[in-house]
Amino acid sequence: MGFRVRISSVVASASTQAYFRWLGSGPLALFNALVILAVIGIVAELFGESMGLGMKIAIIVIVVFVSLFVFFLQQFQPALSARNEYQEALVKAVLERLVERYRHENHGDYDLRVNVMKLRRTHWGYPLYLKIDYSLAGYSELEQELEFKIDTGCCGWAFVAREQTIYDKALHQEALRGMTQSQREATDVVHCVLSTPIFRGQGKSEPIGILNLDSQNEIGETMFRDKEMKVLVAQYAAIIGSFLR
Repeated sequence: MGFRVRISSVVASASTQAYFRWLGSGPLALFNALVILAVIGIVAELFGESMGLGMKIAIIVIVVFVSLFVFFLQQFQPALSARNEYQEALVKAVLERLVERYRHENHGDYDLRVNVMKLRRTHWGYPLYLKIDYSLAGYSELEQELEFKIDTGCCGWAFVAREQTIYDKALHQEALRGMTQSQREATDVVHCVLSTPIFRGQGKSEPIGILNLDSQNEIGETMFRDKEMKVLVAQYAAIIGSFLR
């Protein structure tokens, strides 16, 4: 029940902010468009004597299109920003709850970080690479900028296999295959990783992202291999997949 209340409050807060942002954007966008129209009209009037009829008509057409473009750009941009802010708040609320539940189920003094990587695609829809979009606790700017090609690193392997994948630094050096030198250096302190595919809704087709848990501690402390812990993480990946876009 506590988890449902927490998520509901985040949704309500984000939705309220999005509504008021949309309410204020329409009149402002129209006002800005009219200002642009007036300014360009004045300029056209000042130089009107040296312009032919065709040139004046061309200017009017350009003014109309520019004004409409500015209007629609300002109309939709706040809505898009509000949607992104809403999704970020929701993802982070889920990640916070996941960490809380994980530590409750697996007591111990161990480091634990969590992030969500979304899949980037080419213009033709082919999978391109994975990159951190949302995270909690201690990721450097370099780590957040890393781009992992499909089938590279633990996250890439999980994407290709479409199932949870584990990296243990003490045993699985093969997971480093294909990683660049900068990727190896940036993640050198990580001793274990649990990567879980995120699917859209209930579908099990191609993943839309990866939920990663990693730690500087040994895997025996984090219990990434434990079946119950893996099931717990998979449940939260399913929750994120129900709304991630």
